[in-house]
Amino acid sequence: MRGDYDSFCKQAKKVGDFVLSMDNPLLVHHYDADGLSSGGLVANALTRAGRKFGRLVLKKIDDDGLKRAFDLLSTGGHGGIVFVDLGSGQNAMLEEVFVAKGVMTVVIDHHVPQKQIDSPLYLQANCMDFGFEGGTDASAASTAYYCFRHKAGNEDLVQLAIVGAVGDIQDSSGLIELNRVLVEGGAASGIVQIKKDLKLFGRVSRSLVGFLCYASEPFMPGLTGDEKACALFLDDNGIPIRGPNGEWFHYNDLPAEVQKKLASAIILHLLSKGVAQEAVAELAGEVYEFPHAPPHSVLYDAHEYSTLLNACGRHEQVQVGIDVTMNVPGALERAETVLRLHRTMISKGISFAKKNTSDLGAFYFLDAKGKVEDSIIGTVIGSYFNSGVVERTKPILGFSLDEKGNVKASGRANKTLVAAGTDLNALMRESAKAAGGLGGGHKIAAGASFPPGGEDVFLRKAAEIAKSQLH
Repeated sequence: MRGDYDSFCKQAKKVGDFVLSMDNPLLVHHYDADGLSSGGLVANALTRAGRKFGRLVLKKIDDDGLKRAFDLLSTGGHGGIVFVDLGSGQNAMLEEVFVAKGVMTVVIDHHVPQKQIDSPLYLQANCMDFGFEGGTDASAASTAYYCFRHKAGNEDLVQLAIVGAVGDIQDSSGLIELNRVLVEGGAASGIVQIKKDLKLFGRVSRSLVGFLCYASEPFMPGLTGDEKACALFLDDNGIPIRGPNGEWFHYNDLPAEVQKKLASAIILHLLSKGVAQEAVAELAGEVYEFPHAPPHSVLYDAHEYSTLLNACGRHEQVQVGIDVTMNVPGALERAETVLRLHRTMISKGISFAKKNTSDLGAFYFLDAKGKVEDSIIGTVIGSYFNSGVVERTKPILGFSLDEKGNVKASGRANKTLVAAGTDLNALMRESAKAAGGLGGGHKIAAGASFPPGGEDVFLRKAAEIAKSQLH
């Protein structure tokens, strides 16, 4: 392992035990797939331990968000605050707002810590404090699982740990390091199955036609968004779409040899349409299944589960997503309705990106202000970037507008670019600062927010940084 595994585990257990000892803590978590997975995991751990707690969702750590948290903390009788998938990158603000005022503050995170805080009122579990990489080795959800896995009855929560890691795109070459320990432990106990297969969304939960029609990573020219073309493609390649009793086939229902035949046909189709070989190669890889879930449920596959949670978070249905993680009756059906909307909006967003993305030299850029919601701009530019339509020799940035009219910037890269020096965490942080805002995240994916009017300043600074990183 690249980091100090034993010391990390010791710290995580210390944090988990402390959280379970807190008197009615306020749980604050992010709203994306990893944020809901980790928030749901901590909520499950507290509930199973019989502990009362409050909950708040924040899109980002800023003055408004911290004021909401502090007000709720003061009025809700909470004996401390627990940040999950948030906090490390802005812990100087947490120190000022909470620690300095005598509030016990706990952080379970995997983002780059802004500073080291030495106070008995501050406790943190973060893999980056122990030599691991927060963008690849552990998500917030897998970090949270390390905090609570020693408690009897929490073994099944490894599923949420894996869902969070997959949702944070840490599985591009299979889960590694701290994540690897968890997924192999889950496989040994029969909670998880590890397979080599196609990584397209819908291979478990959708009919074969829907499986192809809703594909967005990669975007399939001539197939994505066109049900008739997908049905003809399957027929031309001799792939049956219905069973003997008229039931719709799913990819997972097909015999192994038919799955291989379909996978080969998809690959040949993509190459014939000019999709980059690198993007096509990423079509297959390790997938993680949960055999105790119904076989055609989105909860059966980690990628589909993470997409479901991401949809809930991106469309202001966070409670529905948390309810799914806590197995609340009826929550899955409500979440699937949100997911259908999410997939439709992403498809429209990708179509917009295909027509409007520019090459600014240092990076690709999509100005989607007023066209693509801020909640999905990162997903849209990521899907477009990974579609093979453009050469992935530089990162991609996108703008949208948030509910307050501020500019939301998102950035996506790939492993090759990161290895060559790209660091979107630094790029977003410094560019947003120049434009009067805040930013951060990971080397491969990051975001920022700044006041309107600062677009040109942001882009000039981003271009300067991007060029220097890849020089």
